[in-house]
Amino acid sequence: MKISHNITGPESTTDATKSSGIKKKGESTPKTEDTFTPSKKDVKLGEDFITGVNYWPRKTGMYFWKNFDAKEVDKEFKQISDMNLNAVRLFLVWEDFQPKPDKMDPKTIGNFKKVMDIAQKHNIKVMPTLFTGFMSGVSWVPDWAVDEKGETPRFDTITGGKVHDKPIKDFYADPEMLKAQELFVKSVVSAVHDHPALLAWDISNEADDLITPKTPEDGKNWNKFIYDQIKKYDPEHPVTNGVHQEDLEKDKNFRIRDIVENNDFASMHAYSIYASWAKDPLDSDVVPFAQSMVRHLGEKPVFFTEFGLCTSPPGEPSQQITTEIGPKKTSVRQFLVSEGEGAKYYKEVLNKLHQNGAWGAFAWCFSDYDPAIFNKPPFNTATHERAFGVTRADGSLKPMGEVMKDFAGENKKVVNKENNIKNVDSETYYKDPMKNLIKAFSDEDNVKFDE
Repeated sequence: MKISHNITGPESTTDATKSSGIKKKGESTPKTEDTFTPSKKDVKLGEDFITGVNYWPRKTGMYFWKNFDAKEVDKEFKQISDMNLNAVRLFLVWEDFQPKPDKMDPKTIGNFKKVMDIAQKHNIKVMPTLFTGFMSGVSWVPDWAVDEKGETPRFDTITGGKVHDKPIKDFYADPEMLKAQELFVKSVVSAVHDHPALLAWDISNEADDLITPKTPEDGKNWNKFIYDQIKKYDPEHPVTNGVHQEDLEKDKNFRIRDIVENNDFASMHAYSIYASWAKDPLDSDVVPFAQSMVRHLGEKPVFFTEFGLCTSPPGEPSQQITTEIGPKKTSVRQFLVSEGEGAKYYKEVLNKLHQNGAWGAFAWCFSDYDPAIFNKPPFNTATHERAFGVTRADGSLKPMGEVMKDFAGENKKVVNKENNIKNVDSETYYKDPMKNLIKAFSDEDNVKFDE
């Protein structure tokens, strides 16, 4: 069975789609130990509405690769499959895969291949995120990539399990950093480029939070460089790059059009609980509106690869807590949502994304984390990060997880819908992005979403 992808290539600025397979017509599959059994399902990107989760194991979180447990992955992927979900977004922690600029870790790459095999076993497609990078409010940086002379960053940095206040080197433009990334891409992409569980490649996770490009050209050129490197070793699978809410709110030299220009489809993250311009923390229009904006600015179809909320303990009402972020330990008020209200929000957002023409939706995230790792960063200070899951730490489904299961069980197709956004000038948007964003959100015609 051929695994198909309906994608819009980087040369196109329409929502038209085309199919491509892993193997070219007439090619045979080599009979090696790496030959895989085809999936029972043929999920088509751009045709089937793909519903899944961002995945970290509940017992290890971001320490996944350092404490790899294939049995845990197998158990949790089975649960994901039992929830009718057909895909996961997976994160390759940079220092675990590349301990030296000129050296990859073969054991970790081998474990990555095991994860892909387990995904195939459970009929799950995988979107690996390469440069991780920024994750859950902190930057995970290899020791060789730390800029010892750099200015104190916005977020804490973790290297080798230790928290410090040094930033990463300029990976957008530094020649040595680019050389190291070239090796990373070659090693990882070559390892699984023909794996039937592979859905698409995600270049990074909110890279501009790891460090902001010095110029828009740096951000654009880096994105194109990595895209081209991936395509060198895997011309068949589509490539995207995870942009986020701040890229609509601010000019961080990581502009939507510049990034999506060299993506096969757009990948967006947004959270109403963090949107100062939302009507309230549970404003279910925020996510589909962000999808519409990215589709308008980037002129490509959008896969919503992150949405979600953190929840209060079971049985407790929605509430505000105080948490800390960054080297300065800045106090931040954080909204925790009751599980019941969270389920209502999930249902509304999923249906609006589907009716608004999104290619799919990944919840953030698979599970709440085991209390055994609450003493480790980032969970020791960013307490809200412990409870974003659609399942609980004990493995039970939250009401949000039940919503995901029911929604995914309907096996929906992508809706071919004209974009809502009509009156936003893409050329001048970044002269005052927040003002333009709020103006667009206040226009009722831009937020008409069917459920």
